[in-house]
Amino acid sequence: MDELIAKLRSQVSETQKNVQTDNSQTQSSLNDDVLVIKNENELPEITTSQSDILPKNRFKLDFDILKKYRGENSMKISELKLCDLLKIDGPVWAIVKSIESYKGINGCVHKWELMDESGVIFASSIVSDQSISVGSIICISDFSVWNMGGNHLNIVDRNIKRILN
Repeated sequence: MDELIAKLRSQVSETQKNVQTDNSQTQSSLNDDVLVIKNENELPEITTSQSDILPKNRFKLDFDILKKYRGENSMKISELKLCDLLKIDGPVWAIVKSIESYKGINGCVHKWELMDESGVIFASSIVSDQSISVGSIICISDFSVWNMGGNHLNIVDRNIKRILN
């Protein structure tokens, strides 16, 4: 019995080491991740960090790019969170902060965490476009808002007007 326990503990220890190694490799690959833009002269100067989720300089770039594309009539996340409307017609520009996917009977459902400089909001989507990933900047419009303990966005393919990777 003691031999079995010792063997299990060594396997757990080895697994933990492998997970730590995988995490460090993932972090180093994230640090190498750079937002691809065709004209590098358009990039703003990288000065500060906006988030610790992705590489420190990535969200600074994204927030500056987000401001560049957002128009005056675009809603901010903070406005969406306080909104009483069930349907939003105008554009909303946001950065995809995280994505969780769940397989169901009718396909794959995604839970997105969208953010801008004013806040974060959750969204559910049944979007077939595989080019959307963490760090993508998206423009959505004509989408529904659900109130489930706070506003939650419902997004389908036709709601996505533009994707910047």
